[in-house]
Amino acid sequence: MDIGRQFQLWETEGKLDIPHDQIQSWLKEQNPDTWHKIAMSWHYDYDPSPLLWIVNQPDCDFGTACQIFGTEGHSFMTTPTWQELGDSAHQASWKMCNTIVERWQANSFATADLKPATGAMRTYQIMAPRHKDAGTPLTWDVPDHVFHYEGTRDAQSQYTSFEGQIYWNFDFWQKLAGFT
Repeated sequence: MDIGRQFQLWETEGKLDIPHDQIQSWLKEQNPDTWHKIAMSWHYDYDPSPLLWIVNQPDCDFGTACQIFGTEGHSFMTTPTWQELGDSAHQASWKMCNTIVERWQANSFATADLKPATGAMRTYQIMAPRHKDAGTPLTWDVPDHVFHYEGTRDAQSQYTSFEGQIYWNFDFWQKLAGFT
């Protein structure tokens, strides 16, 4: 069976039966590598509360924070307070980004091992000077070392996320399904 058909099957058969309101409970049973894999593929149009839970964990890796902030932070880089945002999902995303910056500033990430996606922080890095040059104050003072972080290893997990749900990692699912 070709890889495209396998992916179509994975979309239906690779999903774990975890209701959205139970994802945080499921995450509590996982490790920082799985949290990172979930953050790498999370669909940010869905409820960000599982990601907020991850960034609040003492064991959240610096690279996971870079991944999440790199995806969301530029959206709020000129929004000084969460109260200015109308919907609760955007408010939660702003709070999540704020938590990450506070932890970066306090140097409170226990580990800095996991690799974010290539260029995860690039949009923020490009946009910040443009806003400063235009006289627009930035919401956060992101420490410079964040922009240079690369991580030392890829996260290892049999799980991922897709469309706001938890799935078997595609490669792991292929083995379970007997394709590899």
